[in-house]
Amino acid sequence: MAYIQDSSRRLSLLVNHAQGAASWQPGWLEVMLDRRTLYDDSRGMGEGIVDNKRMLTKFWLLLEEVTSQDSATAAETFSRPSLFAHHLSNSLLYPANLFVVEGMTDTTSTGHQHVDHNHHHDAERDFIVNKKVVLLSRPFPCDVHLVNLRTLSDISYTQFPSQSALMVLQRQGYACDVGTGITLPQCSLEVTSSNSADRNKNSAFHKRTFFSDLRVGSIIQTSLTGLHHIHKFQSLDEIQMSPMELLSLNITFLL
Repeated sequence: MAYIQDSSRRLSLLVNHAQGAASWQPGWLEVMLDRRTLYDDSRGMGEGIVDNKRMLTKFWLLLEEVTSQDSATAAETFSRPSLFAHHLSNSLLYPANLFVVEGMTDTTSTGHQHVDHNHHHDAERDFIVNKKVVLLSRPFPCDVHLVNLRTLSDISYTQFPSQSALMVLQRQGYACDVGTGITLPQCSLEVTSSNSADRNKNSAFHKRTFFSDLRVGSIIQTSLTGLHHIHKFQSLDEIQMSPMELLSLNITFLL
């Protein structure tokens, strides 16, 4: 994501993968689409680049209004994308994956199972696919992004999964003075109460959020790679994050 702005408008360029961009002069935004060189240019490749391939790249342009801020507040804040720009960028960078399963059993509203009779009535080939799987009882706040959720390997037998998973979250800091007239559907933010010790931190989860149909044994904050334990939480309500912070949680489930 790259953007340029003046006192009244901001123009953001959203892409579906990392690309180089620069603003060499006011009102100018240059984006590098590809490069070709016969020799190493001392920028990390170690060799020339001559095997260029055709590829599909998506670009979205977003024009937003900028509301005025007083000079004291503007001097103390960093420039950040708007909340709407974050959501559009996430949809480009993390598109939904579609999977097709053959020999599927369709459970209709009447409760009867309709089986494709062109296939053999083999129980191993009949699948019942859930239309919706809910991991958490409540969605994440709008400014919290799920970076990764992966199963950890067993300590003794690394080729087998353990009962723990590593959840990596990011609170995407956003500008409050850009795109204020845009409303995101089904979007809610979690704001820390005024008596909190650190007013810059907000809860990473909505209050009374829990894992659906899963029993949690422990929730431990770890280093980003999950190798070192930092702090143990009693529930998801205790977890707080600052804007632009990355947080790793080791979550152990009970059978």
